[in-house]
Amino acid sequence: MNHRLEQIVKRFQQRPAAWEIADKQQLNGIFQRIAAKSRTAPPVVKMADYLGAAARELPVRIQEYELIVGSDIYEIDCCCEYGFFPNGGHYSADYRLPLQVGLGGMIARIDAIEPSTPETATNRKAMLHAWRSLSLLIERYADEAANLAEQENCRDRQVELRQIAENCRRLILDKPETFHQALQLTYFIQIFLHLEGLGSNSMSFGRLDQFLYPFYRRDRQCGRLTVEQAEELWMCFAEKVSYCDCSQNLVLGGYDTNGREAGNELSCLIMRAQAAVKMRQPSLSLRVTPQTGDEAWAAALTLAAGGFGMPSFFNDPVVIKALENTGAEKTDACHYAIIGCYEANVQGCTYGQTTALELSLPAVLLDFLKERQARQFDDFDTFLAAWKQFFIERYEQHYLPGYQLIRERYATQSASPFLAGILADCGHSGRLPEHYGAKYNWFGLNILGFGTLADSFYVIKKLVFDTGAFELAELIEQVRLNFPDESFYQRCRNLPGKYGTGNPESDELARGLSGFIAQVVLPRKLNHDVQLSPSLFRFLSDVYAAEIPATPDGRRLGERVSYGAAPTESAGATPTSLLRSAANLRTDLYANGTPISLTFPPELLADATGRRQTRSLIEAFFAQGGFHLQLSLQDADILREARACPEQHRDLLIRISGHSNYFVVLDDTLQQALIERAALGR
Repeated sequence: MNHRLEQIVKRFQQRPAAWEIADKQQLNGIFQRIAAKSRTAPPVVKMADYLGAAARELPVRIQEYELIVGSDIYEIDCCCEYGFFPNGGHYSADYRLPLQVGLGGMIARIDAIEPSTPETATNRKAMLHAWRSLSLLIERYADEAANLAEQENCRDRQVELRQIAENCRRLILDKPETFHQALQLTYFIQIFLHLEGLGSNSMSFGRLDQFLYPFYRRDRQCGRLTVEQAEELWMCFAEKVSYCDCSQNLVLGGYDTNGREAGNELSCLIMRAQAAVKMRQPSLSLRVTPQTGDEAWAAALTLAAGGFGMPSFFNDPVVIKALENTGAEKTDACHYAIIGCYEANVQGCTYGQTTALELSLPAVLLDFLKERQARQFDDFDTFLAAWKQFFIERYEQHYLPGYQLIRERYATQSASPFLAGILADCGHSGRLPEHYGAKYNWFGLNILGFGTLADSFYVIKKLVFDTGAFELAELIEQVRLNFPDESFYQRCRNLPGKYGTGNPESDELARGLSGFIAQVVLPRKLNHDVQLSPSLFRFLSDVYAAEIPATPDGRRLGERVSYGAAPTESAGATPTSLLRSAANLRTDLYANGTPISLTFPPELLADATGRRQTRSLIEAFFAQGGFHLQLSLQDADILREARACPEQHRDLLIRISGHSNYFVVLDDTLQQALIERAALGR
């Protein structure tokens, strides 16, 4: 295994290979040819034709050390020019179903659909074409492996190639029988989901430890598989999924539908193997329950000690409650996946589009101050009530109509016939996910700048209404002019007791705001009963904030806004005060995510004492109501060194929310933000 591990790491560090570039160019050529030929056809027909052509024509390549085969090349250039629109990704399909019934079973299930309209008849035909195309691709890999085996001189590799050929031959139509075959079919499905996504990402695996465990257990019981062999197979799988999509989340453990801890031996094996191979994907997350065992905690903290941000930790009782509050049935909510970074969806049932929409809280506040600046307010409660009414009006009159148009674009210009086969209820009705066919039709609403909003209100409360240090009009003018008065700026920026410091007053203000915003969003659905699922984050918008004007919390134009559900960087929060404040929010109303990230020195998890303390910190945060915690072990000085000498730190992996990547490939703005936040412990 050590030799193969060396080969995996070496191969990944040398990418992209010339053949990868050539294959991407060929895929774009296939797409352009199909798109140009069928401009007037329905999107679902065009997509099925494209998938079929890709399955027939893309080269099949098997590298010399691979045990899991296939090539996941999913970037398509300029697809919108041809009337194709990506499906947006950010979902978790039902991987369990094809593992249980095989491709033959999937094709039979789709063939049994009784179309109720001409549209569903067209969809059924396209779905059949898509799934038969995957079967064709697997057959081509079976033939290639068999041919290579005949030419191979190394006896050991010849045996491996014959096994790969046998695996693929079975998977053409039959359901997998072994752990190796189940893992291989999962990867083939992922290839097709990415092809169909046309450059979309975050097709997340969800509860793969649960789906693969029966195969692993059976192989172990009959002596067909050792632990070491299973770890090796996982490392090969991790390498394959690390080539493209940087946010393929995979959750481990958590409750089953009976409220019992479902973590198993495979959950821990996956964490151990990921710690050894150090691949950036899949992005692992641990669903934590009060019954999560010592072995799972040990494996998770050992993985975390690697310093590349895995796993993320999620509080099962709170996440499940948040999903129920969004409209999921209890049994479905227990079966959740984390999508992309930290967005919870019911796996295999939800067309979630978890990052589809955005709302900037600083923008709404600034619009309110601009439009109501001449009005006099007797006290802070009156001021806050006026803003809340403004927020409702702005949300209903401006944001909701825009959100409706975005959702309708997907319904008319995107189509996912392959995904439809493994998303309830699409696979029974013949309706596409884009056409509101899924059991849960949700749309993610990413809300930016919660900490900035909370601190802005706290500054207004304390300095305008409580102490009378400033007039409201004076503060509004300073904000409008980007704080030309330095002393005024410092007074706002450094006001003690902001959100995140454990101050009961600011914590209660933040809790009220979090509850109010969610209770505005959740009842107001789009057409076709589409439920908006709110989150307190917008990926990277907190960093790329150059166009966001100054805000009353003491933040100037272009400075970063608050990240996720965390306080502002100027709040002076400690890790414990930050977690205490964040746990007080209405996290049970934000199934789409309320992320908190902490950065600690790398030596924290170097010994048993540090790991025990870290576990206690996470458990205490979750006991108080926290939703999610991301731990990173980074040294700001090491990051500075990597920025100055990238050639010496090519393998420095870092996790930004759920996105795992190498630090040296990030742009200057993001690198600087990560350095400064690491210095702050964020």
